[in-house]
Amino acid sequence: MFPRWRRGELASESRPGWESVGTARRTLKLRRAVVGCLLVLALTLVGLETALRFAAYLAEDRIEAKRDAATFVGTADVAVYGDSTPFGLGNERSFPTVLAESTNLSIANRSKPGINSNQALVILRDDLARFTPRCVIVMVGVNDVWNLDDVSPDLLPPGQHWQLGLRGLRLWRMARLWWYAGQAFERVKGQGFQRDRAESYKDTDTESISRHGIRGIHAVATEHGGRILFLGYPRHGWNAGADRVERIIDQEFPDDYLRIRDAFADRAWFQRDGFHVTDDGQVLIAKLVEAEMVRRGWVQKMPGRGGACMQ
Repeated sequence: MFPRWRRGELASESRPGWESVGTARRTLKLRRAVVGCLLVLALTLVGLETALRFAAYLAEDRIEAKRDAATFVGTADVAVYGDSTPFGLGNERSFPTVLAESTNLSIANRSKPGINSNQALVILRDDLARFTPRCVIVMVGVNDVWNLDDVSPDLLPPGQHWQLGLRGLRLWRMARLWWYAGQAFERVKGQGFQRDRAESYKDTDTESISRHGIRGIHAVATEHGGRILFLGYPRHGWNAGADRVERIIDQEFPDDYLRIRDAFADRAWFQRDGFHVTDDGQVLIAKLVEAEMVRRGWVQKMPGRGGACMQ
């Protein structure tokens, strides 16, 4: 048996070795835990992206089934281009269908939820390359704050070009929608509107995108000889996106612009999100548009027949 001082000496000499082994084991466990967490995160993101793509695929079929075909534009008196509001998202009817019923005019609704002004330009340009409706009605631009599809790199600030490489990812689109649109989401309380979050999106970030889309739409419509009427939105939109678009239209094409917001001061006109109108709201938009078309002399009401004819 070793003397007590010798046993203590051996114990002190062996302790550093055991400590290093324990540290190595803890480090290995930590690394495995980190790798495991990263793997779970990666699989979760892949699963979410796949689920969002599948949901988008199903939604696309339902949307296209509700949209009028491009060929209908060839025989239509009026063609409507825009996003979720003219499409009638969350509604039984849209204002184009109500307008068609009240006037007996042939109206093609080519609107599509979620599109930006540049995507509307692409749809309009493709349609008018083959067909020429007598009148074009446009309500678009509020989604320019988050949707970068069909947006040229030249329209973005230099430091934001990298975002275009991610725009095909559904998770990225959802993140942008939450960040830019969601920050101005309005929570309805009683009969009024209350800001849920502060607006933080800068006008300059989408000014050039909206201006390019609006100018292009006007140029294509007038080039093909059709009358054009830009509609304002019933509400100011996500991060005041509708305000931004309407300001551009009022600056550049005031004679082709109809502001409708003043007729929507009451909360009862809107769905729970505080932006999309109810079915009654769609009917009101149709009445405002019809009255404007009559005022401009584009439509003549047929007394006693409940219809109208294009002039």
